[in-house]
Amino acid sequence: MVRRLAVFYAVALAWSLASASIAFLGPRLVPDVPAPTWLAIAGMPYMFGPLVGALVASRQERTRFVEAVGLRWKPNGWWVLAWFAPVPFIAAVIVVSALAPGVDLATPLDAVRARYGGVVSPSELADVEASLAAVPPLVVAVGGTIAGLIAGASINALFAFGEEAGWRGYLPRVLREARFWPAALGTGALWGLWHAPLVLQGYNFPEQPVVGVACMVLACALLSPPLLWLRGKAGSVLAAALFHGTLNGVAGMTALFLLGGTSFSAGPLGIPACLVLAVVNALLLAAVPPGAKMAEVVPTD
Repeated sequence: MVRRLAVFYAVALAWSLASASIAFLGPRLVPDVPAPTWLAIAGMPYMFGPLVGALVASRQERTRFVEAVGLRWKPNGWWVLAWFAPVPFIAAVIVVSALAPGVDLATPLDAVRARYGGVVSPSELADVEASLAAVPPLVVAVGGTIAGLIAGASINALFAFGEEAGWRGYLPRVLREARFWPAALGTGALWGLWHAPLVLQGYNFPEQPVVGVACMVLACALLSPPLLWLRGKAGSVLAAALFHGTLNGVAGMTALFLLGGTSFSAGPLGIPACLVLAVVNALLLAAVPPGAKMAEVVPTD
């Protein structure tokens, strides 16, 4: 088990380190392109590191990749839950964030003014302000949610599968005899640490990248158990990719409805998100007892 885990993680991290070098070298080779753009470019191949790790590890075991990662196309009601669950999660994060000092609920117009005033040109800001002023906040919320759901079930799900094929696909098979909660939290922490090469360059937590790595590890550790539980109920790793892709699609709503704060106090993976996830995990304990094995929660046969 340790060897299989080591092979997977080493390959996933090596692939992602190579991808992260794009963000490091890009601004130095082509300084006209802003560093955040290079981070976004690097993030696309970066997400496929766990898939490559699972592919290499499964080949070494002489196991078919489809079986190794639990890739099954049998949609059911759990897929629907996986698709829609990120919406109330982000809504809860917005509400909890608004309780933090220096953070307030805001209209999209006020939030955009505060966030991008002085960052973009006055003419560009004026165009955005004019568009938002003509649309009620509720319409923005509904439109953003629909756009996030569509993206979550399409392009975002494709990229999210690059991660989920490893974390919620291959690893449950490797750790099937381990106890669910330590394995889920532990692999979630590894998942968060795997993000470090990008986070250290300003991804997700640009204000304090080093502390951002710790926050990412905590958020991913807390997100791992519910994601694994959903994957087990749905019977396919694709449900986890659907959740992950939709979460990425609606995460930007925090920037539209919160004023003030930082990535730690008002971001989709900050401390408020960790608090919401802690409550979700506490509720999940009712369905998954502490002594349950991974194979009982996430069947892989």
